[in-house]
Amino acid sequence: MDKKHSEDEIWILMARKLAGEATSSELEELAALLRENPELNYAKEIMQDVWNSQVLPDRQYAETKYKELVLQMQEMKIDEGRFSEDNHFINNEEEVKRNWWNRNKIWLSAAAIVIVVSAATLWFINGSNKTNGALAALPLKNEVSTKNGSKTNLVLPDGTKVWLNAGSRLTYDKNYGNNIRQVQLEGEGFFDVVHNTEKPFIIQTATIDVKVLGTQFNVKCYPADKTTETSLIRGSVEVNVKSRGEKFLLRPNEKLIVYNNNSKDSKTNTAETVQDKAEAPLVAIRQLSYQRNDNEAVEAAWVKNQLSFKDESFGEVAKKMERWYNVEFVFINKARESMQVYGTFNNESLQQALQALEFSFGFKYKIEGSKVVIF
Repeated sequence: MDKKHSEDEIWILMARKLAGEATSSELEELAALLRENPELNYAKEIMQDVWNSQVLPDRQYAETKYKELVLQMQEMKIDEGRFSEDNHFINNEEEVKRNWWNRNKIWLSAAAIVIVVSAATLWFINGSNKTNGALAALPLKNEVSTKNGSKTNLVLPDGTKVWLNAGSRLTYDKNYGNNIRQVQLEGEGFFDVVHNTEKPFIIQTATIDVKVLGTQFNVKCYPADKTTETSLIRGSVEVNVKSRGEKFLLRPNEKLIVYNNNSKDSKTNTAETVQDKAEAPLVAIRQLSYQRNDNEAVEAAWVKNQLSFKDESFGEVAKKMERWYNVEFVFINKARESMQVYGTFNNESLQQALQALEFSFGFKYKIEGSKVVIF
């Protein structure tokens, strides 16, 4: 067995040992491999200590960490196999109850693999420098992300609930809540924040920072979109627009729109803030949108698994549908991009949604694999 293969086998067996799943023959094999590769014993000892010091997580924490560990494994190019992300892991409550023990074993195995691989990385970077400083280099951030076509939700250590829309990423410090409650968001997230007057909850994005004590609100900050939006459902939020150095206080049913630099509709930083002008300013405060005979705000409807839009250009709606259905839109007829459309879809397939829009707004389309062509 070559050295590279031996090292890979050690980490796999070590993961099974830490998770309590290794057989007696596997434990013997691990001991033999470590005798052949004595330089790896120190990394093994570090990981054993780290693993033994872990406090057993509660169910929600374990579920959240499971998804984080899968993402870390993917970034490390580890074949996660049975650990691949699935939305029903958190969202399907009955499935959670039926399969909790199996998933808990999976979480333990995934945690072991990530910890061991992290140790291996540190070991090979630092060579034979056998100091406890290696532990300080362990990742200090937790990250949860979603791909196009999927959504997820999680509970932060303080009990704050977060829903992540498709194509989004949320990161936060591992010591979240100790001194401050701060997260970083790219994409779209809905937050139900636990009230804490002493520790405000802060969301950092590329364009704005949102500060709250306890409330429900939605933040949409996709880099490719024309706008960054904060939509307040209840409570109050303070939004700091970084490029202007100004802060805005929102009331319930209001949203703050910041026109990104990549928007052809954006103005310079000297533009005035207005509430309702035909010409788009850099910053605007507007009322939330509601579909006819519907009490659900369009801006937060996605949390209830509704794809909803009202009086938006087809080009902007296409971006939402790309993330929602994991497809790509191509406009052959460019004039269609500026066409104003509206609609709400619950469990409709891509084709059903397109058929409804085609009937209402008179365009033609063709689906070619994962590409939607608009004529």
